[in-house]
Amino acid sequence: MKKLFFSASNDVIDQVTDLYDFVWPTASAMWNFRWQIKGFVNEVGSDNITDKDLLNRFDWGSGIHGVNLRRACLEKTWIKQQEQFAKFLLINLFAIYEGWIDALKTTLRFSGNIAKQLQFPQQIKDGKPYGVRNALTHITTVTSPILQNAFYPTLLAHSKNSFAQLDNLLICYRFFKECRNCLAHKGGIANKRAEESFLEFTKIASPVNLNAVEVPDHKPVLAGYPVEVSLRGVVGFGDIILKLVATIDAEISISQNSEKDFINRFGQWANSNKGKAKNNLKKELIARKGQMTRILRGLGLPEPVRTDEIEVLLIKQALLKENYH
Repeated sequence: MKKLFFSASNDVIDQVTDLYDFVWPTASAMWNFRWQIKGFVNEVGSDNITDKDLLNRFDWGSGIHGVNLRRACLEKTWIKQQEQFAKFLLINLFAIYEGWIDALKTTLRFSGNIAKQLQFPQQIKDGKPYGVRNALTHITTVTSPILQNAFYPTLLAHSKNSFAQLDNLLICYRFFKECRNCLAHKGGIANKRAEESFLEFTKIASPVNLNAVEVPDHKPVLAGYPVEVSLRGVVGFGDIILKLVATIDAEISISQNSEKDFINRFGQWANSNKGKAKNNLKKELIARKGQMTRILRGLGLPEPVRTDEIEVLLIKQALLKENYH
């Protein structure tokens, strides 16, 4: 996937990828493990096998204690186990997204209230604008024309950027967030807020409204009844998280504080041994632009549309040398 602007945003992509790289093989392994145990039990006969026999046959040497293979692989259905994987994945996806917001708050120095609004669609609350678009307006009160000219067009063209669907993405986000809250704090029983978020989500639940191939699978939610989540649905929601990150990353990349973060990141490179060896600009225009593009890519930044204004900025900051060679 192409790079986003902030280091924290690119970290989200890596973290979600790592999470899937763990969940998918684990789920596949569990599927095959279930069939191995069932085949063994069917061959030997369930009346002749104790729990200890199963452990000796399938768990010996693992160093894992307290495993109940009969309950896990014979008594619990595959559908229920997929739901367990879904809950695990859902909780971790929210931890990643909320950690990302917290990292941006530190980098760009905005308040906790603004950070919270990045988790809500735009609305009127207590007679005032509240939500993601209000937060973006606040964060970009002072902009950086240099970053806007250099990176913003590339970030807008990112395959996950979904600015037109931003509020709908956050309506979807709120639904899964309320499901997660009930699973984590309400014993898995839906409350009124979860039911209301489900009803709001159903109003916009279409591929077009979410810029998605398909709507994340979701079950009806009714207050007082258990919340159900599916593995397919939560995986689909993971893509919603990536769309939110790509879209918000692009919008706040143009802020003045983003320029300060850019200068700081470049400064760390320029003061490194690698940077000291490469911070003399080439003389020929095309070669110099290629040089700058390679440096910026090496810093984990998106492909710049133009580099001339960035050069001027970095020379003023004494991070690049103007003595072309």
